[in-house]
Amino acid sequence: MVTSSTSTREFSAQEIIVSAARRAGVFPIDGQPTGPQFTSLLTFGIDELDKILDSVVAESSIQRAIERYAVTTVVSQAAYTLPETTVDVLGFGSYSETGSVTTTPLRGILRDEYMLISDQTSTGRPTLFYLEQTTAGTVVHLWPLPSVVGTATFQRYRLLADVGTAANTLDLPRHWVDYLCWALAHLMACASGFEPATLGYIRSQSEKALKLAKGLSAQRWPISFRMNYRSGQSR
Repeated sequence: MVTSSTSTREFSAQEIIVSAARRAGVFPIDGQPTGPQFTSLLTFGIDELDKILDSVVAESSIQRAIERYAVTTVVSQAAYTLPETTVDVLGFGSYSETGSVTTTPLRGILRDEYMLISDQTSTGRPTLFYLEQTTAGTVVHLWPLPSVVGTATFQRYRLLADVGTAANTLDLPRHWVDYLCWALAHLMACASGFEPATLGYIRSQSEKALKLAKGLSAQRWPISFRMNYRSGQSR
């Protein structure tokens, strides 16, 4: 048996759109990707893929969309605005003062805990951060306020990159391609007014592909369980 020596193929947006259209039955298998109708199909596909990518970020934790993002702190400044593509900040952050070789963990807290801090203007080495979603964007508030210039690093969860042009590849691992094709096929079939039975089949295929893609995207760490139970001594 002879197999390929590479596994590097990436699918362009156009290839995904064509595959979706063929699965939906709105584009013939032997059809040529040319002409005004195909241009309209591409435009529809790119727009809908952008929406699907945004929903994927909410649907599953995409590891490649999590990045370490560093901000330079200003003395006595609490609030720092993250890029507008920020969806959330995950887990712990870290803080290091300029010139220091050590870092301090930054623990995220909820609004109530932040509001209970009696002196929100006290300065020192930040150990806590509160994440606030505002109309101006995602803002992190450090506490205590930095007493010296330093660097706060967060685990930023960002939006996936826009599709852009038909020739671009998508900002997702390859195991998401099958889901993207089925999800887009379902939208194409809905837009074409297909029968409920056909729509139901395509939707079921999309849901199966989504489940598989999410399973492969899940972060894997050893899990341990601790059982708490009441003993005779604790009654």
